This record gives sequence, structure tokens and C-alpha cells, in this order.
Amino acid sequence: MVATEAVLTEATHLLGRVPSGRETCTDFFLAGGAVLVPSTLASLRRSRELIEKYADRPMDFADSTLVVLAEELGTNRVFTTDHRDFSVYRILGRGHFVIEPPPVTNLEPEEAAHPIGAEFSRTRRGEGVRPDHLDASFSRDSTISAYSGKPSFR
Repeated sequence: MVATEAVLTEATHLLGRVPSGRETCTDFFLAGGAVLVPSTLASLRRSRELIEKYADRPMDFADSTLVVLAEELGTNRVFTTDHRDFSVYRILGRGHFVIEPPPVTNLEPEEAAHPIGAEFSRTRRGEGVRPDHLDASFSRDSTISAYSGKPSFR
């Protein structure tokens, strides 16, 4: 899996309310759960174009860096809990994203209000991300990550 530094920043911010959330997220990257890809001037220009294009959403910077990374890598696979936005975003204005994991639709009211609702629900029920699931389902070279939930390793 690959991700951008903007995703790491956003994820650690969102996980600030979760006990040990920031540390667990950082440890996920340190353990090689995802490779951080730095932005270039060209990718920043493209991010700005996408933010303007999707101003009605609005698209945040972290999301824009992932769409750009997908374009650069030629992939349409994204690992995210942000199904609402990534179902709208297009790769090079045309292709749809294949979004993993599938959305969780049976949220309790307090889970739905949580800033990372679906992943919060999955983790609370003990259904968090497992390394064997990642290894079986995703290639490090073909999946970008917008993961903003708390990893749960068993």
C-alpha cells in the first residue's frame, strides 16, 4: 500500500480522540503498513486543479493527493473509509475508484456521528484491519490509502 504524507497528517489528527490512536497510526506506517510518497511540484499543481474541480464537495488536500497518486501510479484501487467522496472522484476525470473495504451500513447512532464512523464501528466490534487481510487483498504497488481509522491487529 502507498499513501501520502497528507493522509498521515489527516489520520493522526482524526485519531487524536481515540486512545493511542495517533501512536497506532504512526506505528502502522513505521511497520511498513504503507509507504509514504512525498509530493512533487507537479503533483501539488494537479492537487490544486482537483480541489478547484471538486469545490462543491469540497475536496480536501489529503484526498486530492491520493487522486493524484492514483493517476501517477495508474491504479484505481483505494483503501479508505471515505466512500462518499471517493465514489464521486474520478481518475483523470473518467475512471471510477474501486473502494476497499466495503462500507459498514449498520451503524449505531453514536457510531454514525463519530468522525471515522464506519471504521470506528468495525474496530469496536473487533473487525479491524488484520495484516493477513492486507497481504491477501492488496498489492503494495497498486493500492493507495486514505485510511483514517484505527488499525486493529490480531
